[in-house]
Amino acid sequence: MLRVQQTGAIVPFTSDEHAFQQLGEAREAPEDYQPLVFIHIPKTAGTSFRQAAEESLGLHAVAKDYGTASPATSALVQQTVYSDRVDELLGHMHAQGIQMLSGHFPAKRYAHVFRQRVRWCTFLRDPVQRVISEHEHLVRHGVYAEPLMNFCQLGGQRNKQIRMLNGLGPDELFFVGITEQYRRSIEVFNQKAQTDFHYLEENVARGSLEKLHEVPRDVLEMIREQNAEEIAFYKRYEARYAE
Repeated sequence: MLRVQQTGAIVPFTSDEHAFQQLGEAREAPEDYQPLVFIHIPKTAGTSFRQAAEESLGLHAVAKDYGTASPATSALVQQTVYSDRVDELLGHMHAQGIQMLSGHFPAKRYAHVFRQRVRWCTFLRDPVQRVISEHEHLVRHGVYAEPLMNFCQLGGQRNKQIRMLNGLGPDELFFVGITEQYRRSIEVFNQKAQTDFHYLEENVARGSLEKLHEVPRDVLEMIREQNAEEIAFYKRYEARYAE
C-alpha cells in the first residue's frame, strides 16, 4: 500500500515499529552518542540504504521522518518534531536506543538541533537521471500526469539535492554516497561507520541502479539547464569514487 506525502513523494506504508508511548521528560544525550542522520533524497537509492540499516541495526533502531501525514513516520518524531518539541528529539532518541534517523527531510529541519552531534549521511545521483526517475515514479503511481518537460521545470525539482542539503557545510557531511556507485558506496560507508550494511536494491523500477533513462535530447538539455549548479555539485562528489 502506498501513501503520498505533502511533498508529492510516495512512501511505502509500513506499520510504525516505534509504537506510541507517552514521552516523559527529555534527558540530555551523552556526548559520545552520535547517531546517523540520513537525508533520504528521493530516487537516489535511499530506500535500499534505509532498509539495509534496518536489517543491520534492527527495525527499532531506525526512526523515520517522512512527513507528519505519512504513516511511515515514527511516533517519536510525531511527538517531538511535529509537536513543537524538536529540541527534545536527540535525548529521546538516545533513551530509545535509536541509531539512525532517516527520511525525506531537508537538513535545515534538524541542523540547528543536531549540528556536529550526529553523523550526517546522504546519497547523490546524477541530477538528470534523478529528475527523470522521480517523474516516472510519480506518473507510475498516478500522482503526476504531465509530461517530463513540464515536470523538470517545476521549482521543486530544480537543484533539489542541493536544496535538501542546504544548511550543512561540506565538512559536516559524514558520508556522501553515489547512486551510480552504490555497491562501492556501501563498502565506503561500512569502513567509515564500522557497520555491516548489506548491498540491497529496493524500490528500483528499472531492475538495476546502473541502467540509464533515455529521453529526447531537448528534454535532456532542459534538465541540464535547470540543474546546472547541481550537476557541478554532484560531479565533485562523484570524482571521489573514481580515485
